[in-house]
Amino acid sequence: MSKVIKIKESAVLNLITKIITEEVGGEIKVTASSDLGTHPEFKGLKSLLAQLKTNVERALRGKTSYRIKTTSDMGTVVPKKQGNALVLEVTLIPCEEEKRHWFFDGSAAIYSYVNTTSFSETEGKVRTAAMEKATASFIGVQPQEAYPNHIGLGKFTGLNTLEPEKVYKLILKFVVGKRPGGFYDVEDEEPGVEKQANDPAANAVTTNAAAVVQKNNTVPEKQSSGDALKSVEEEWTSTNIDLAHAVKPFLTETQKGLEEMYKNGKNPTVENIVMTITKSPGGSYKTRVTADIVESTDGKAWVGIDSRGSAGKDYAIRADDQYLGGRYDKDGNPVMELDPETKEMKQVNKGQAEKKADGTKNPCYGKSLMDCMKLPQIGGEDVKLAAKIEDPKFPFKQYFVIFTKPKKFPPIK
Repeated sequence: MSKVIKIKESAVLNLITKIITEEVGGEIKVTASSDLGTHPEFKGLKSLLAQLKTNVERALRGKTSYRIKTTSDMGTVVPKKQGNALVLEVTLIPCEEEKRHWFFDGSAAIYSYVNTTSFSETEGKVRTAAMEKATASFIGVQPQEAYPNHIGLGKFTGLNTLEPEKVYKLILKFVVGKRPGGFYDVEDEEPGVEKQANDPAANAVTTNAAAVVQKNNTVPEKQSSGDALKSVEEEWTSTNIDLAHAVKPFLTETQKGLEEMYKNGKNPTVENIVMTITKSPGGSYKTRVTADIVESTDGKAWVGIDSRGSAGKDYAIRADDQYLGGRYDKDGNPVMELDPETKEMKQVNKGQAEKKADGTKNPCYGKSLMDCMKLPQIGGEDVKLAAKIEDPKFPFKQYFVIFTKPKKFPPIK
């Protein structure tokens, strides 16, 4: 015979955020949990992500250097179910100081199998939201995209009281940032770590953010130095705004550098992309784009790079149209309009042209930049956002992606 236990709402709110850690070969496991709430707001999801950000960043900023473990197979978090609460667990791995992560943030979307837009549309919207949050809050560093998680919520009850038969899925997208140069958070000591070492009886120490940290004195796993093996710097002047953000010179030089590193026996990747555009009193534009080509630490050869962007009037929405493959509202639904020629409804897309300059069909029209790189003629497999750069004063907005091409450039073991 089952028993139903009723808990006061106030008691639930006191329980929904907590941190759980365990000791695994020097790794730190930081966890936050929350009841997700109900359709359509799912208010608990927002508090869950906020708590996870607080707890992870607090653990990252202690005396020991850690980076967030993120892989294509497992994503960035490990989900668990405790009662009807969702638990998200992030693993932090000891690393060299120059590889230390300092910032962590993410966005999410819950959608049903019954009524949803396509998966790629929803994922693209979540990815954009995560990068926008990181761009605004990661001071002094370039946000880096971590691997996403896709979580089935079929075992959770009460998510939709009006339509309880609906089954939901959760898309989670996370962004990380390295420690800015010379940046410190000043406090007495790393939360929990030294106290545990000095007091064996203290099995766990809870911080103000409800974080518990445990570690043992093991040697961190070997990491690449992260030092740039090649720095790319391209500058050019132009007489109009369109040429100012045409970054082909930078892409060409970076592509050469990636392939050179690969030929030298190292899996390459691109970090620290910085782009600036300035206008002279005479009316000409000066563009400067820089980046570091370094050895990849995830075992993959990121030998491809591409970019899309826009400048001038309506630059932001046109750049987003290029990146996402069309216009979407805040809920991830396609924004539709009447085509004056066909008299049919079609998705708004002011960033992409249906035909190329030579009049042939544009194979990337209606596709996100991620999906475009996976077309057979390009050959990308894993694709990730390397940088999103926006300057509203100029104004311009530019997306950079990198991708693997394992058929042509298999990862070097």
